Formats: sequence, structure tokens, C-alpha cells
Amino acid sequence: MIPLPTTVEFSEGKFQINPDTTIFASSNLSKIVGYFSTLLQNSIDYELGRAESENQKDAICFKLNSNLK
Repeated sequence: MIPLPTTVEFSEGKFQINPDTTIFASSNLSKIVGYFSTLLQNSIDYELGRAESENQKDAICFKLNSNLK
């Protein structure tokens, strides 16, 4: 189950997934990210690399919000 976001902010621009796009996730989310990566790879025909940090340019970031219950 994926929870709804608590807030949504609209702004100018776009995010385009390409071979330079990477994925970052905290270690406790590795199974979820693996599943997401597999689904995405089946759609785009290439595997995304792993980002070293959440601040890496062109990265999809998975973070668990510990404030949610």
C-alpha cells in the first residue's frame, strides 16, 4: 500500500527518466525500491543505477517519514 502524500506542491518544470536517472533509498526500503525498479525497468528497457545520496542530481528518492503513524 502506498499512502497518499500529505502535501502536493505544483511548480514549473518536469522530471524526465533517462539512463542517467538514479534511485536513492534508505536501507530499510530496499525491498520496495527493488520492486519499483523492476516495474520501471520493464517499462523503460534499462535498469536505473543507485544514487549515493538523496541530494544527487536526477535521482528518485525513497525516504520513510518517521513522523507518520
